[in-house]
Amino acid sequence: LSDSNTSLEKREISATHSEYFNKQQSPVGLKAKRPLRKGDIIQVLALEKPMAIQRGDRVVVVARINGLEIRTAATALSSAAEGDRIRVRNLSSNKELEGTLSKNSVVHVNI
Repeated sequence: LSDSNTSLEKREISATHSEYFNKQQSPVGLKAKRPLRKGDIIQVLALEKPMAIQRGDRVVVVARINGLEIRTAATALSSAAEGDRIRVRNLSSNKELEGTLSKNSVVHVNI
């Protein structure tokens, strides 16, 4: 969703039990799980973060230890969106690691 295809309107929703977007929240950048029509009230559960990488994609693993940064190549073991936890397989050691996916297919791990 983008600013061009969403708008904030005041609507009566007291009869519903779902969570909706408000002035402090924005659906921009999220992906609809199902088709939406113009004028639909968008429920939070109807949207999801778009997948940034797919299972099998190459990623860069970054680990920081005492000011030292180590980088290595790995393969994603599942699909993930930015900010998600993801398991990856180190290409040189074949070891599985878990970290947080950030921009540009970088997975930050804690060691």
